Parts: sequence; C-alpha cells; structure tokens
Amino acid sequence: MHFLKESQFTVFIVVLDKEDAKKQGWNDIKGTRETAHWLFYHYIVWLLVGGNRGKITIESATAEKDRYYLNEFSYFLSPKCTELSIDYKKIKAMLTSISFVTKQNSDIEEQLADLFAYAAKCKYFRLQEKKTYKVGSYEDRIIRILDNKLFKKPRLAKETKRKLFEVIEPFCVLPRK
Repeated sequence: MHFLKESQFTVFIVVLDKEDAKKQGWNDIKGTRETAHWLFYHYIVWLLVGGNRGKITIESATAEKDRYYLNEFSYFLSPKCTELSIDYKKIKAMLTSISFVTKQNSDIEEQLADLFAYAAKCKYFRLQEKKTYKVGSYEDRIIRILDNKLFKKPRLAKETKRKLFEVIEPFCVLPRK
C-alpha cells in the first residue's frame, strides 16, 4: 500500500453499470464503444491541458473488443474528430501509441489497472449504497488510495485551461444519467 500511496501517477476510471446499460437498451458492443470513447476522451483532454505526451495500454480481451479500442484511437487521431475542437495533428503529437498486452506480459501498468479496477468497483458500490466497507478494511484503504490518485482539477488555471479541465471526469460512470 505504501508504494501506491507514494508513487506519482494519475488515474482515470470509466465504470460501466451493466444493469443500467441494459435498461437503456445497450448491448455489449455499445458498452465497449462508449467505455473506449470516454476513456480516450478524458485522457486526451488531460494530455492537451498539461502539454504532456502519453500512450495507452489496453489489456487485450478479444479481437472484437480490441477493435473498438483501436477504432477510438484512430478516430481521435483523424481529421474526423471534431468534438475536441483541436487540430488532430496536435493530438497525434501527444498521444503517441496504443499497446495491447496480455496478462502474460506481467506489465506493471496492467497489474495497477487490475488493482484499481477492483478499487473502482468498490467505490462505485459504495456510492450506489450497494455495499459498505468497514473503516480500515482493505476495500476502504484501496478506495482512499484510488481517490488520492484520481485526476484532480487544479484550483488555479487560466480560463482556457479551466474550461478544458471542466470536461474531464476522473470517475466517469456510464451510461450517463
């Protein structure tokens, strides 16, 4: 736990509530597409605002699901992407790559993603009041670490950056209500 607390990284979470999605008529494809879209969207805006460069690592699931993530990557790097109102060449310069890995790679990024996926699930259940966790329990501690690692909007920023920061949802729940 100490390593997680002290390490410098930022986390963005996209949670898909499968029950709500089903009620709204979403199928698995729609859920995967929306999850991929909002993951890329929030990450790219963060890169743009911070002037950072970054890459995305996806845990390979199936050829079909991987294709939707690759499609979103291609969309944001193409002239067709108009929702960000930013030249796609600038996005191309910042979002440098996408990698599909398997658990057998034993990449630290994938291990952290798995850990924070569990934390996100616990946080979501707590927010929905579906579960409670005792203070000091493993779940409570990992949720607190997740909360500390989620992107936080800076208090002081120029107006242009502030507007961009406002669209970033560090803990995005789909479908949107």
